This record gives sequence, C-alpha cells and structure tokens, in this order.
Amino acid sequence: MLPPQIEHQRLIGRLFRIVDDLKPDGEVLLSPIEVCLDNYNIAQPDLVWIAAKSACQIEALRLVGAPDLVIEVLSPATAKRDKTTKFRLYEQHGTREYWIIDPEYSQIEVWKRGENGFERQGIYTVSDTFEAAALSKPLEVTPIFS
Repeated sequence: MLPPQIEHQRLIGRLFRIVDDLKPDGEVLLSPIEVCLDNYNIAQPDLVWIAAKSACQIEALRLVGAPDLVIEVLSPATAKRDKTTKFRLYEQHGTREYWIIDPEYSQIEVWKRGENGFERQGIYTVSDTFEAAALSKPLEVTPIFS
C-alpha cells in the first residue's frame, strides 16, 4: 500500500492541533494507531480522542475498545472502507462521534451516537461552524482546510 499523500498528512496534523485544543480532557492520538474493537476487528483510524473516563483503554501498543471520537480523512484508496466497513464497526462498538473528512470537497460529515446507532448531524463546509458533541464545543471548519 502506498503511503498517504502529503496533503493528507497536513490535514491530519491540523485536525490534531484543533481537537487537542478543544478536548475537555483525555488524549488525542493520530495514525498510525491500532484500535482493537473486538477479537476479529482491528481498525487504523487517522485520529482519535479518548475521554478521561472512556471505555476505550490505552495500552502500550494499541487501543482496546471504541474511541469516543474517530476522524477519518478520505483518500482514493480508503474512502469506500471509511464510509462503509469502518463506519459500521465504529457504530457497532460504541464510538460517540465519527467525522468523515473529504479533502476534495473541503467538507466534514459528522455522525453522532443516537438511540439506535449513528445519526447524521450534518455535512459542513468552509465557513460553517458545528457543535462537536463529543467535545461539547463549537468547531469552525475553515481552519481545518486552510
């Protein structure tokens, strides 16, 4: 597999700084990181936030359980898996919020936990602000893509 493009890595770096500044507690970690969701499913998200009192456990080599916030940045090689397989896994295992970042269209699709799984909160583009429910803070989209 080819390594991510440089712009993909820049975007993840900006997201790390933004989420790290907004987080109320806990820890932000970025790829490469292994998330063991169960005995059969291991994901490698681009960025995660684990709340201080999270069910997700931080071990020496990996995370065990669903992070509170998972962020995936789409690329041609991973977009389908991020939107389908990983989406279902994070939903099934209890992730509180899932952001799918589309750098091609400078947009963020935000999914948050509802009564019966993920519910789409919205799709946000440059100049929008949205409530990052897991972080309990508003987030401006523009700095992510600039």
